[in-house]
Amino acid sequence: MISALQKTGISFLIGSYLAGCAAVASAPSAGSAPEAPDCSASFDAAPAFTLKERFSLVPTYDATVDGCPAAVLTAEIFNLTAKYRLADPSGEPLGSIELDLLSLGYDAHVYGPDGTLEAVADHKVMESLGNWGGLYIEVKEPDGNVAAVVRQDAFSFFNSGTPRHFDVLSPDEKTVVATVDYRWPTLLDTYDVKVTDQRISNRSLAGLTVILDHVLDAAESDDDE
Repeated sequence: MISALQKTGISFLIGSYLAGCAAVASAPSAGSAPEAPDCSASFDAAPAFTLKERFSLVPTYDATVDGCPAAVLTAEIFNLTAKYRLADPSGEPLGSIELDLLSLGYDAHVYGPDGTLEAVADHKVMESLGNWGGLYIEVKEPDGNVAAVVRQDAFSFFNSGTPRHFDVLSPDEKTVVATVDYRWPTLLDTYDVKVTDQRISNRSLAGLTVILDHVLDAAESDDDE
């Protein structure tokens, strides 16, 4: 005859066995595909994105959000301007950025999808010299009011371990609106953009990043000569 204590022990063993079987059944198999990322976030509303230069005959940058394709910046080179068209992965226009190649500091204009001027980036050369050579750019609204200021940390390699770090600041330079970091080392120029205050659009931030890349690449080319 089985005692009450033996019955309790048998019940415990059976329960443990069944629980183990259930755990094995519910666990994902080693060969199962990982869960697909959520790529529903729009580029305009993304709190962070990565802009990476593409290996291409035509200057092109790919923007990704959480690893998902979000936008493409493709250059159209003319005599006096370098125009980049911004589109989503399906080809839907998101706007454009025009760089004035004859301006002293590669000034630029950012346009919305309907062609309306959205922002003007004014590279302040003298202020950049006063910033220990780090870039200083004013982002202005169409009416001329300053919406933000971009300041490069000239000593970012020592401060944050990256050769290029930029703070996008409020006009009074007291609040960080966004940060732009060069991902290093990379074969193709790659920038990580993080937005902390959506006072200027991601379209403008993407345009600013392209301007920064152009100016710094030009400076490096001059140093090599």
